[in-house]
Amino acid sequence: MGRSGVMQWQDWPVLDTAPGDVRLRHTALGVTHADTFLCADISHPLAVLEP
Repeated sequence: MGRSGVMQWQDWPVLDTAPGDVRLRHTALGVTHADTFLCADISHPLAVLEP
């Protein structure tokens, strides 16, 4: 956790899948304003309702 400067690329080991499991490959990701609020330990300016 922390400001955007603490973000870094990391390689993670790929574990073998078990029967019935699915492996997905991520080719892109997104960072939203809510993610940056969370990382900076700032409360989101809008109330978020439970589903």
